[in-house]
Amino acid sequence: MKIYQFIKYNRETSVHHIKNYGNDNLIICFDFEDGIKNGLNENLSIIQKEKYRDYYIKTLAKFNKHNKIGIRINTKDYNELGKDLIINKNKFIHSVFLPKIENSKELIDIINLIGKNKIGYKELIPVIENKTGLEHIEEIIKVPGIKDVAFGHCDYNLSINAFPFFHHNSYEYWKWVNKIVAATNKEKVCFINSPYLSNNNHTFYSSMLEHLKTISNNNFGQITLTNTHTDICINQSNYQKVKFNKLLNNRLRLYASGDYVKNMVKSYERNNKGLGLSRNNEKIISYQEYILAKKIVTENKNKTLNLAFAGGCFPVQHNILYEDIFLVKSKRYIEKTFKINLNINIIRYERFIGLTDKITNLNKSENIDILILSVRPEPFLRLIKLYYKYVNNKGKVKKSLNIPLLNIINPEKYDYLTLGRLYDYNIKQKKSFLHNFMITLNYLTGTITGNLRYAKTKYIELIKEVEKYCNKNKIEFILLGPNLRNNNKAEPFFCRKLDNELKKHFPEKMIINGLDTVYKNKTVFNKNGIHVNELYHDMTAKRINNKLTELLNPSTQTAPD
Repeated sequence: MKIYQFIKYNRETSVHHIKNYGNDNLIICFDFEDGIKNGLNENLSIIQKEKYRDYYIKTLAKFNKHNKIGIRINTKDYNELGKDLIINKNKFIHSVFLPKIENSKELIDIINLIGKNKIGYKELIPVIENKTGLEHIEEIIKVPGIKDVAFGHCDYNLSINAFPFFHHNSYEYWKWVNKIVAATNKEKVCFINSPYLSNNNHTFYSSMLEHLKTISNNNFGQITLTNTHTDICINQSNYQKVKFNKLLNNRLRLYASGDYVKNMVKSYERNNKGLGLSRNNEKIISYQEYILAKKIVTENKNKTLNLAFAGGCFPVQHNILYEDIFLVKSKRYIEKTFKINLNINIIRYERFIGLTDKITNLNKSENIDILILSVRPEPFLRLIKLYYKYVNNKGKVKKSLNIPLLNIINPEKYDYLTLGRLYDYNIKQKKSFLHNFMITLNYLTGTITGNLRYAKTKYIELIKEVEKYCNKNKIEFILLGPNLRNNNKAEPFFCRKLDNELKKHFPEKMIINGLDTVYKNKTVFNKNGIHVNELYHDMTAKRINNKLTELLNPSTQTAPD
């Protein structure tokens, strides 16, 4: 593992202030970009950067030729970039970080400028810090001479207006990393991870490094901001590790409370020492998260609308980036169009049992204005099957007949959302013709024994129960119809049955259609026929936008898909 420690430096800095300065894997890095800007007064940043360039020159003279030196230069401001290049002219720098790179042309232009200034280097490291850069990751890492690429998650969060920021303890962070690593592994390029901003959780940090080693085929580096994190990187074997996925969480609340935002602003300003990062005993707050928090505090929105979405994995889908999730797209559109805060809470349900209680509990704390209930094929299809595999409360995979008429209903007895997380429950599906035939037979025999009728009845009963609660509490109730899941030949038939049952019992004006398999002339499903792709999220977002627009402004004509 390569370690890039960005140090705090001033006129007094010497190499001996850096605890592990002699380690062969350590590159000592100086920041000329966001890290040394004045976090509290942007107008002072140009003067401050000049001062820190002077500190750098004086500090560099104290190092010997065996110390590996890295720098992060300015790439978006060509005036500042020119100054960065001048002070490094004719020098050899081990690692040069190139932030906010968005495409190969931009990268090549900067490489040429570095060459014109006769700056020698061991490695040039483009940093992916926005969605455009991520979309062009494959062309960026194919630029001749590029053997490393880094991720800057604070700027990335800022670029998509994600607040609070997604840090290393969230699944959303690792979706971005996984997309980059998929490209770097293919080209045998080293992935360099964004700095971890929590000061105290050493078990998490060590476990994260082990996870990075696995997913990158041991071709990775880590940016650090403290001697402690550098020490963990060097002596990783001395620190406790746990199963990394168990340390991660999906965010089910797509907004921050007013108090949280104000407290972050206050904490940054109280602890700031005139630089980009603000540190307290527990964590580091980045300049990027601070300025987004400050923007939220000063925004003047007309009102706040509380929306709850009840569904399964769809609103937190593992292979869809956060900014491409349908709810995030809808939030962005509605807030911009109507100048309101759309506060979204996600309720995840895998069983019919307990859903109304989850909605009730959320309403007590958040005063729901609108509830969108996603009618899911998965729990419906599980109830239809005659033969069922499930995981029990002890994490054991079990097999059972599923006969509701005899009160044998294991699909409703155990909650996969909880147990799957506790025990990493994952029954891999085979793809053979015989296996698919047996699944079809399972559905058909379950239908003959009355399971289809039971599943339809129970789902409609659940929806009516939720509708009754919404009417009683003056909550606008919207149904998102099932998608046309097609992992098996029989499944589309049953999904249509479920959709038809919905339309028998509820007016079409309250139902958002989800049965489309094609959108913009392309399929909306991944190859497995279970998970939808970005197109389906885009389609669903537009349909939700239309429905919410009708509620917020009934005279507005909604746009077609």
